[in-house]
Amino acid sequence: MLQVDFLEAGSADCPLIRIAGGDVSTYRLLHARIVELAAGKTDAVAIEQIAGISSSDGTRLTAVRFGFNQGVARGDTNRTFEWRLTEGTWDNVAGLLEPFCQPRQRDGFQRIESAGDIRVVVTTNGQW
Repeated sequence: MLQVDFLEAGSADCPLIRIAGGDVSTYRLLHARIVELAAGKTDAVAIEQIAGISSSDGTRLTAVRFGFNQGVARGDTNRTFEWRLTEGTWDNVAGLLEPFCQPRQRDGFQRIESAGDIRVVVTTNGQW
């Protein structure tokens, strides 16, 4: 199981969206959906609706294939976000997720979005 949540403050990296957990099979599902965006097979993916991913605080993150790299934009509620990137950048994100799709001996993290004001971090243990 992976958790997605939004951290407004508390670190120099904030605001950020954190995807946390160590479930390799769920990372593989997330990776596959991001690859679909990169390949143009889908226009949008609701991250928290992928099997094995839930939100601990009501955060909703939709990954969107976009004409330019806008990054994460706030939606119409406090915990609703759209992550807007080009196909090529989604391909880069998929590559950054690949290490999380393999069994790991140690905890780790990766910043996978830095284009906008809101960062996205993937972490196996919640820390980065």
